[in-house]
Amino acid sequence: MKNILFPLVLCFYFTQTTAQNPKDYIKNIPGFYNSSSFPAEQYVGLSWQEFYALPTAKQILHPENVDIRLFNAALFFASNKIRLQYGKSALSYDEKLCNAAMTHSYNMVKQNFFSHVNPRPGPFADMKSRIENYGYVGQALGENIAKAYVDLTKSKTYVQVAEEVIKQFYNSPPHRANMLKSSFQSTGQGGFFYSKAEHGQYWYFCVTQDYGTPWK
Repeated sequence: MKNILFPLVLCFYFTQTTAQNPKDYIKNIPGFYNSSSFPAEQYVGLSWQEFYALPTAKQILHPENVDIRLFNAALFFASNKIRLQYGKSALSYDEKLCNAAMTHSYNMVKQNFFSHVNPRPGPFADMKSRIENYGYVGQALGENIAKAYVDLTKSKTYVQVAEEVIKQFYNSPPHRANMLKSSFQSTGQGGFFYSKAEHGQYWYFCVTQDYGTPWK
């Protein structure tokens, strides 16, 4: 079965607002706070080539027991690989943007919608609100979202799955523009896997990419 890409949606805003207090909602996401073979501090100073060479990145991804933080890191480095190939500077990892992205991906699955706007009102109803609720205040913000099937009937590593996801973003011109925007300085990626009972062993994912340029 070939990959089926559902519509990708681009959202881009310029903002200058006051951040709200971070929320504890992120702690409700299953597996996000499990122990990971790639803690956040390992992002610092690591190139995409060095990440790809790590034994942890070469692990087989098992969606029923995925290391979410490792998968998010694979998305991050696969995205930076594209930027560097186009002569752009690598983006820095931002935990706040990661939390916002992860929250949105999880909510899209849990609440069964696909949009930048959560139909339920609240602190995470739109991109700007959820990013600021995790304490990130930017002069520019951007967001890509994807919802698609990924064929995991054959064993694939974290890097291989991440490359498939990023390739789908890359193949969409407006999403590629967001990925390559020179003014963005930081990013956080959040992916959440889920299965559909009627489709047997097939797995799907929601991925959110949040980008920002912080106020100095």
